[in-house]
Amino acid sequence: MVNESLRRACEIVGGQTALADILGVRQSTLNYWLTGAKRGVPGHYVLPIEAATYGAVSRHQLRPDIYPERINRRTARKAYRIGPSGARDGGAL
Repeated sequence: MVNESLRRACEIVGGQTALADILGVRQSTLNYWLTGAKRGVPGHYVLPIEAATYGAVSRHQLRPDIYPERINRRTARKAYRIGPSGARDGGAL
C-alpha cells in the first residue's frame, strides 16, 4: 500500500520531519500525503524518496500507477522474442 510505503520511508530516515527536510517540504505536507492525499506522494518526490531510503522503498511501492514493476531481462527477451544481440528474432508476439 502506498501510505505504508511512505510510512516505512519515514521510519528509515528518522521520522516525518527528517524526510520532509530531505524533500524540502513541510512536515504537515508529508503528513497530508500519509493521511489524506488520494494518490499519496506527488510523482516528482518519488525518486528522491527512493534515493533517501537507498532503495529500501522503491518507486513502484510509492506510485505503482507511474512506475510499474520491473520486468527482468530474461522475461522481457522471451516476451518480445529478443535475441542475445538485442535484435528481434522476428515473428508476431
